[in-house]
Amino acid sequence: MKKRFLAMVVGMSMLALTACGSTAVTDSGSSASAAASTAGAESSTAAAETAESVYELYNRTGDDLTEVFIYEAGSSDKGENLSDQFHGGHAHIDKGQLPTGVDFILEFTTAGGYTAKFETLHAEVAPITLLAEDALTGPTVIAFQYPVEPAQYEVHNRTGEAVTELYIYEVGSADKGTNFADGGMDADAKVDIDYGDQSVEIKYTIEYTTESGRNAQFDTLSVEVAPIYLLSEDAMTGASPISFMEP
Repeated sequence: MKKRFLAMVVGMSMLALTACGSTAVTDSGSSASAAASTAGAESSTAAAETAESVYELYNRTGDDLTEVFIYEAGSSDKGENLSDQFHGGHAHIDKGQLPTGVDFILEFTTAGGYTAKFETLHAEVAPITLLAEDALTGPTVIAFQYPVEPAQYEVHNRTGEAVTELYIYEVGSADKGTNFADGGMDADAKVDIDYGDQSVEIKYTIEYTTESGRNAQFDTLSVEVAPIYLLSEDAMTGASPISFMEP
């Protein structure tokens, strides 16, 4: 009788141990699987919640910039001062991948002491014009657009011969428009070309043909007010057939 009782106790103990072991393995496997699934979901979400962030900044404050920062709202670290990246009133700022759904602050200060902030900048690719204080029509200190400037060119013929064709047209356009040398543009002659106010996003091609049949073009003419000198081949010091300074 005693042996049968001991056998029953041992059997029940083994059964309990087996059940506990089975439960532990199941719980561990289930937890690991859930953790892996959660980690994968979080990784996927994190990857999906960033966007390319490139800003074309244009200074139209009417003054030099001493400080320009782009930083996450609420952060005490403003990061790099971007003011030294402006050349000719323009800066190409590439912040790489930034999280979406997060507000960033664009803050700038001019040499005259004008400080302004835009506090809801997002991760995106966009042109941004920094506005002058007296140009504000509301509380917003920037405009998400390219600035508009006059496109005026004073073209001088320094090729050493007459120019028979002269065009200024948007890069890539099949329509060259007006021949500003129609009827002939004598050596040392000048032509004034005014396209009015245009977006600085535009790039022009200036193309000319001389009386001897030489054809030349320059494909990165900006919207600006500038003198342009058409050069002879022997006056060229590089690949450019024009100069913005008198040769």
